[in-house]
Amino acid sequence: MILKNSRHIVLFDDTCVLCQRMVQFLIHYDKKDRFVFGSLQSSSGQEMKKQLNISEEYQKSVILVTGNQVFYKSGAIIKILVFLGGIFRGAGILYIFPVFFRNAVYDLVEKTRFSIFGKSKSCFIITEENKHKFLI
Repeated sequence: MILKNSRHIVLFDDTCVLCQRMVQFLIHYDKKDRFVFGSLQSSSGQEMKKQLNISEEYQKSVILVTGNQVFYKSGAIIKILVFLGGIFRGAGILYIFPVFFRNAVYDLVEKTRFSIFGKSKSCFIITEENKHKFLI
């Protein structure tokens, strides 16, 4: 179950409007079909968290699973953008900042995301045309 067709798996918080917008952004720009998505709250997301032994501190984080590697927080976001390619590959320059600094910024956004962007009252809508991009 870890990877479907060698694509990267992005696990996200389905109650977070910012996270849902990130997934919509990635679906729109992922022209080479590199990513599949899974809600951390879904049964497949729960299974992946268990399989990967993801600690409690990362339960609300964006998580990227690629091959046998798992990336969390700012590392996941940067890797996702680099894998997306094109102009987004330039996000790799953010690696010049130390992990503790990048993750401090990530943690600040994570703590304020609901007050700034709100909390979703409904699940992410999966359509027929993007159904293949989700772990179900």
